[in-house]
Amino acid sequence: MSLAVARHSLIQTLRKLMQHADTATAVLLIVAGLYTIYFWILDLADTRSSAGIRRPVLWVENVPGPDRTAS
Repeated sequence: MSLAVARHSLIQTLRKLMQHADTATAVLLIVAGLYTIYFWILDLADTRSSAGIRRPVLWVENVPGPDRTAS
């Protein structure tokens, strides 16, 4: 009997939490997207190369291809 009551209580709690799951995941997805866009804009605005950190465009330009060698 106590197992049935505990199980019923657990199911009710999970159902209440699931009502908010879509909203929570949507908020996390939006925050992650804004975080990515923010640092992407900062990278585009930064024309100098920081120590140890290179802009992706400069890195891609230096990747050796089939018809060129690394610079």
